Amino acid sequence: MAAGRSKLISIMKYYWDNFWKDNHVMVILCGSIASFMVKKVIRSKALYGRVTLEILLQSLSPSESGLFFANKRSKEEILKYLMILGGVPKYLEEIDLNKSFNQNINRLCFENNSYLVNEISKIFYSQFKEAKTYLQIINVLKNNLFSFQEIANRIGKSSGGGLKYYLEQLENAEFITSYISFDRGWNTKFKKYRLSDEYLVFYFKYIEPNLKIIKQSPQTKLFEMLTSKSFTPWMGFAFERFCLKNAYELSNAMGFGSEVLVASPYFQKADERFQIDLIYQRTDQVITLCEIKYHTKTIDKQIIPQVERKVSLLPLPQGYTIEKALISLYGPSDALKQTSYFNHFVTIDDIL
Repeated sequence: MAAGRSKLISIMKYYWDNFWKDNHVMVILCGSIASFMVKKVIRSKALYGRVTLEILLQSLSPSESGLFFANKRSKEEILKYLMILGGVPKYLEEIDLNKSFNQNINRLCFENNSYLVNEISKIFYSQFKEAKTYLQIINVLKNNLFSFQEIANRIGKSSGGGLKYYLEQLENAEFITSYISFDRGWNTKFKKYRLSDEYLVFYFKYIEPNLKIIKQSPQTKLFEMLTSKSFTPWMGFAFERFCLKNAYELSNAMGFGSEVLVASPYFQKADERFQIDLIYQRTDQVITLCEIKYHTKTIDKQIIPQVERKVSLLPLPQGYTIEKALISLYGPSDALKQTSYFNHFVTIDDIL
């Protein structure tokens, strides 16, 4: 309705002031284009003082998303869908519950003109006027965390207000997320950004590099053919992203949701090789370090030295206690459980 109509908000203001405000009229404006809603509605001078409520409709939580499957698919299969499609209702509606995971992903992502092959164009060219710049930023962030200056260097733009605006719009649209390492405090300017939209992560890994094959091949099992060697390791990284995105749900499962002050990855500016995927700083003076493992078996006690090394390198604030959490599909082995090394365990049953 608003496309190409630059005076629409001003017209609405006129009608509100002259015809509607004394007639008990409530106007609800909805829009999927975050940049328009923020700039033209929420921050509009014409509507200043007239907006009484803002609601950001976020993607569904894992437990909410699980309801789409009506107990017809396993939790392991549902988790795979969520790591690729996220909690976007429209994407979940496209899943045929009478078909397997591989059948659905082939149908949605690896057939010519399938629903998600061309979705990226719809997303960016409908959301943003300068789609090319936004796509450049997304391409930088598709594989790793990067700081503001690192992004500026990689796309060849100055680190001024223009880039800040682009990043804000991408974050408003929930395509990317910015993180502050817990030890730097809320006032630090040192943030790192990461691509957090599940579909886009999957698209850049498997769909974009194979677009020519997808558009030309009559093969109905391209997903298996194109991902056979790399999909299992990739799912490990996808599970880490999933846990980071759903950090607050996981904290509730561990029993300290109301105490979370910061939930983020931990990274050092001086040493990029040392990183912890998820760490919580809590109001009860506890740091909870999370070890995330996507493994089809229980986790054995051989994991302890890996976690202990991370603990030894982590700068612990004075007066804080450190706790360790293991987030995995099937939890600890009996041997690991008997060591009492970890304070918390989260499994797929706690997630879905």
